[in-house]
Amino acid sequence: MGLILGVAFVVPQPLWNGQPARPVAATGPPVELAAGLDWLGLAIALVYALAWTLPFRPYALALELARTVSTRTLLVLTAALATVALLIFPGFGSDLFVYVDYARLWAIYGEHPLLAAPISQPADWAFQFIWLPYQPSPYGPVWAVLTWPIARLAGTSIGANVAGYKLLALAGYVACGWLIWTWPNRQAQRATALVLFAWSPLVLFETLAKGHNDVLIALTALLTFRLGSRGGLLAAVAGGLVKATGLAVVPGAVLALVRGRAPATGRGWLAPGMSGLGAGALAVAAYAPFWQGPSTLLPILAQTSRVVWSPGSLLIAAGLDPGATRVLLAVVWVAVSAIVVWRVHDPMVATVGLMLATLLLLTTAFFAHYLVPVVAVAAVSGPRRLQHLVLALSIGSMGAYAVELLNLALGAHFIGSPGFQILGSLVLLLPATVVVGAGLRSRASETHSRGPACR
Repeated sequence: MGLILGVAFVVPQPLWNGQPARPVAATGPPVELAAGLDWLGLAIALVYALAWTLPFRPYALALELARTVSTRTLLVLTAALATVALLIFPGFGSDLFVYVDYARLWAIYGEHPLLAAPISQPADWAFQFIWLPYQPSPYGPVWAVLTWPIARLAGTSIGANVAGYKLLALAGYVACGWLIWTWPNRQAQRATALVLFAWSPLVLFETLAKGHNDVLIALTALLTFRLGSRGGLLAAVAGGLVKATGLAVVPGAVLALVRGRAPATGRGWLAPGMSGLGAGALAVAAYAPFWQGPSTLLPILAQTSRVVWSPGSLLIAAGLDPGATRVLLAVVWVAVSAIVVWRVHDPMVATVGLMLATLLLLTTAFFAHYLVPVVAVAAVSGPRRLQHLVLALSIGSMGAYAVELLNLALGAHFIGSPGFQILGSLVLLLPATVVVGAGLRSRASETHSRGPACR
């Protein structure tokens, strides 16, 4: 797995010699597949499709063998894989230089960190790497505070900025690994759980290679259930103050309290009550210095309206009205969430289901890095079927990156077209659809085979 990542992503553009990519501008009409296909571009897209998906094969084998190797060997191999990922320059759709521009707006120019759009400082060196110049930061105030020192210390150095965000991602990755390794009542499975998270090609590529901040959401999600009634809600809200998707953990934290994870006596609810008050106080304190009314939250809502890859994108690209599609999927989300809350008794398993429903149904722009916290919680939640589903979504979301590279074969105008949205959404969802279908057939077969005996 490390060899594949190294050959495919380190050798072509090593960390010490990488340059950030500028946004691709659509020029001219889309190229017809039969008339103007660039076969070299198609070959490059297929090669990278393999590079993004092939590592999941040795990863699956490692999951089977994790418990058969010594702790020392496992940790050394984990460190080696992490090192390879750190050596990958943050390209291929990384948001790292978008983070850089947003952080500089506040740290260097004194702009509002949540409402200023990059276009307000078009002369800044990082502006050239922005693909949504009119969109303010969709992240929360805690993320702005965490990235302010990087912007101040790194200046205009590409290497220093990359190092700062990679160190932040590495800290989150190591903290998640430690929490998973020391998870209570999971010591017999801790090797498998660690490999499931720390060796995941998606986690390695999206966090240590590309520097996405979702690893911090993974950390707060794990802390939510590790702290339980004594700070779990505080951790969940802290994740939401980094990025709104972190709030998807809150229902699971509440479920853990309601379903008897806290003592039933009046005094037993003191700790969770204090945790809830602390979470509310944290949210107020984080937003207070930047609050300018409800409009302060609008950039977060704008992030969910982009149409890229998702079930909603598939329907919209097929011709359905965008507004009606969003209403329909919101209704489906409510129904799915109600079923998960009613039928799933383990709060961590329910949280994985709620997170997946939220990410897939309430946004029309689903990307691989959104799955990092899902992988982390699935690693300590237990059910193999759930882990297989997360694995299938990981493969699909990584494979979807190759769809973006088809612009090399079809022209820059392909990106954002209905064909782009349909193909990317199908690649994203197909592996998970196969896993769900196989699970349903397996259950139906088990039910049928037990039928005669029951009679």
